[in-house]
Amino acid sequence: ASDHNPLVTAVRRTEPTDITNRPAGKIVYDNRIEIIGWNMPAVVSRGSSFKVTLFYKVLQPIPGAYKVFFHVDGSGLRFNGDHPPINDRCATSYWKVGDYIADTFTVEAGGATFPSGLYDVWVGFFTGSNPNWRNMPVSNAPADSRDNADRVRLLKLKLD
Repeated sequence: ASDHNPLVTAVRRTEPTDITNRPAGKIVYDNRIEIIGWNMPAVVSRGSSFKVTLFYKVLQPIPGAYKVFFHVDGSGLRFNGDHPPINDRCATSYWKVGDYIADTFTVEAGGATFPSGLYDVWVGFFTGSNPNWRNMPVSNAPADSRDNADRVRLLKLKLD
């Protein structure tokens, strides 16, 4: 019989082998969640949709249900892919220590008002909603890839 569980590819007990990009240094949020890699295109067209997979390792229990923020910033503009992880099928509070999480989602690239060029991709976790949201603190990341809002820059994305 086939396994039709929607979480079978999203929550794994062994490290995924299909990670195409890895961080230059260790990236950890609140000593609980480590980003171990991501899959996404290096170049996207304005107005297009593109798929992203962020890969995490769970280091400690996570109190509460956090959402993922995915900010693409450049030229004073932002488009984002903020979302509940795993299509809202398994809250972070249910993630188990030792699990590997593959969170796949779709992002709509900036439209015609966004100039072509390089954009910074920032990621992290948050809880609450505007104006009362709170980002999960970054406990470990290379100094040149983090900001004072508990965001970590993964890469520069080219918008065509």
